[in-house]
Amino acid sequence: MAPERLNILHTAFHTAKLKRLHNNITPAPKSFASELLGLLTRNTKLERKYHGKKIKDSFLRTLPNHVHTALQKWALVTQ
Repeated sequence: MAPERLNILHTAFHTAKLKRLHNNITPAPKSFASELLGLLTRNTKLERKYHGKKIKDSFLRTLPNHVHTALQKWALVTQ
């Protein structure tokens, strides 16, 4: 992820926190770093477990819809 996109995502995370949008998530996010690490770790574990290209391409779908939408909107992630 490019530094600019990481900064956009970081800003969006803190904006959501200030607006108390994290209060509706269980368990609530502890920090931006821990949430980002969790997503990357989850993706890495799945990549190691499965080796087919079709399966790897579907890993994006393993994210909850609200996370996928946020990544597309705020970090300009397309794939």
